[in-house]
Amino acid sequence: MTDTKPDTSHSELMRVLLHTSEEDTERLRNMGVEIGKLYTDHGYPIDSAFDQLATYSKDQKLLILNGASSWLIQHKRNSGATDAAIDRQRRTNREMLDRFVKTGEVGIY
Repeated sequence: MTDTKPDTSHSELMRVLLHTSEEDTERLRNMGVEIGKLYTDHGYPIDSAFDQLATYSKDQKLLILNGASSWLIQHKRNSGATDAAIDRQRRTNREMLDRFVKTGEVGIY
């Protein structure tokens, strides 16, 4: 079954990447990786972490969330997850990014 919905999170992420310096992009993505580690290693909800980022713009938060998404996939790989489990995580990440673009909420508690 193919997904025919437009991937708004991908296009939004690409727009942000094109307008952000490489140094800022790397810093924000690394922050996202750390937030992802808080979630996977300690159970600290991503939404709660995002509540602490009130001074960051939505574009900056999108890059941070992209870093967290990358970590969630890496964590699955490191844990020996199957390809199917990694694909499910990718779908969940896309939904999470899309939800954030549309509503400003991550939805991962």
